[in-house]
Formats: sequence, structure tokens, C-alpha cells
Amino acid sequence: MARIAALAAFLAFVVVPAARGEGPDGAPAEQAQESFPYEVVVTATKLNVRAGPSTNHAWIFGVARGDRLTVHGREGKWLRIAPPEGCRVWIHADLVEAAPNGEAVRVAKDACNLRAQPGPNADVVGQVGTGVELDVAAHREDWYQVEAPAGVFVWVHGDFVASPETSPGTG
Repeated sequence: MARIAALAAFLAFVVVPAARGEGPDGAPAEQAQESFPYEVVVTATKLNVRAGPSTNHAWIFGVARGDRLTVHGREGKWLRIAPPEGCRVWIHADLVEAAPNGEAVRVAKDACNLRAQPGPNADVVGQVGTGVELDVAAHREDWYQVEAPAGVFVWVHGDFVASPETSPGTG
């Protein structure tokens, strides 16, 4: 009897999703063939941009219906995207020095973490190296909020985006 229960559990986990065209992570099986990067359009009224591929990760930014996003990877139903314009991240003040223009900071050390929120335990969303100049948006205690540079990636749930060709009202 235990063998039958184990076989039924196995079939429910592996065979049923495959019959529905899903991979083991719940994502559509055809997405295993994805080629990155590609563009999607937000279909939700508002969509949270997060530091990692789950709702357990920090909220960073919000996007709206019609916004276009560039996808660089996938984990299950979560899409790894380039930060949308206006998306900001945080860097500790000890890692930077003032840039000559006064509106930016220059990274003074190598492999410095950029974080979703100000704090040493906040989610890391990327790293920058010595000499990179970052535009400052805000300053809070020992942290600078900066425009997310190239090489940083954030996440959105794939259920709330569509291909630009299939999304209504995107031309």
C-alpha cells in the first residue's frame, strides 16, 4: 500500500505537470527554450519589482501597465529583469567617495554590494567595482540611494507580463 501511495505522489508531481505542459518548477515547458534577453510588457495595473525571485524578497520599485521590461533570465515563474528607469538601489557610504560634480559618488573599493534597502542585511541585487560613478538620488545616514547601474538585476512575477505582440493596446 505504501508503494502505491509513493507511486501516486510521484506521478502527481512529475507526470501531471508534464501533461499540462509544465516543467518541474511550474513554468510552461516551452520556456525551457527561452533565448535571453527579450522584451515583455506589463499587463497588471501595478507590478512590484523585487530584489529576488519570491515575495519574501524586498520590494524595490513599482512598474505600471504598458511599461516595457527586458528579461535576462528566469527562475520558475519569476523573471530576472534589467532595472527599469528610475529604479534605485543602496550603497554604504564607506564604499564611495564624492564625485567632482557633487551629484554622484564614485566607488572607492572593488566588488561593493548594491542593496535593495539601506542596511547590511538587505538583499544584494548586484555589485560594482572601483571607479564606477553612481548618480545619487538620496542620502540616509550611512547609505546612498543611487540609480541602479548596468549589471544589476531585479525580479518580477511572469504572470503579470506578456509579449509585446500579444499584449492588448501595445501597438
